[in-house]
Amino acid sequence: MGLKKQFLAKIKESYPEFDPETSSVEIEFCGGGDNFDSFTYVSVSDYKDGKYKELEGNFDANTDENTDFLFEIVDATGVSYNFNNAGTTGRIRYEDGELTCETMVSDEYWGELEEDEDEEEETK
Repeated sequence: MGLKKQFLAKIKESYPEFDPETSSVEIEFCGGGDNFDSFTYVSVSDYKDGKYKELEGNFDANTDENTDFLFEIVDATGVSYNFNNAGTTGRIRYEDGELTCETMVSDEYWGELEEDEDEEEETK
């Protein structure tokens, strides 16, 4: 079974009202400081007959099994991520039949202003 079908099955198991035709899923994640933090937000909603509804259920994205599975999705999409220093924030999204992932990778730069020779002489 492909990743998309596995994803839909896991969501359907946790959210019985989930309908792949009309429902959407959003799972956010973040990490930095040299490690992954967590999948921080899971939202499953439905838009049917002109009405928006948040679905009831509980998909625990932070179990070892589900974290590994969600990372498999992130890797399969080919997006960049880096959990060093400021790290990465991202989102796995299922909507309109498409399973996608987007990330924002933070770059950090350090610089140091060294004293000029004139400033060094003044301090002596």
